[in-house]
Amino acid sequence: MTRLVFLLLLLSFVKPANTAFYAPGETKCRLLSFTGTIRSDRTELQWIIAENARASRFEVEKSTDGKTFSIAALVFSSEKTDEDHYRYSEKHDGKKMFYRVRIIGSDGSVQLSAVLELDPSAKPEPAEQTKLSSYAHYC
Repeated sequence: MTRLVFLLLLLSFVKPANTAFYAPGETKCRLLSFTGTIRSDRTELQWIIAENARASRFEVEKSTDGKTFSIAALVFSSEKTDEDHYRYSEKHDGKKMFYRVRIIGSDGSVQLSAVLELDPSAKPEPAEQTKLSSYAHYC
């Protein structure tokens, strides 16, 4: 039992290869943009992260009411250290949906993107709508 606890404690301090270490106060990852589009029967989400090495993974969340979200997908960050682009796509059922991205940092920090509303009945192009959250969001 003692060996197992020691091993688990030891593993908690091991950092995977190709993982960057940052001193306190250094720049964290930033969500540069988060966009979504409905094309035919597909919802396509894209987001861009700066300082990508600070991100561990992204949880794409969706909701029908914009208040209660559930995980739609888990996207792991790439090994790039600077800016990187991510994408998620799923079948769209023709209803208005809300999406957000939960950004989990390599240090365990958690941040949420702005909520993106995609409504296929929106004017002027009911088949395609894009909304952009153009802000810097730190994780």
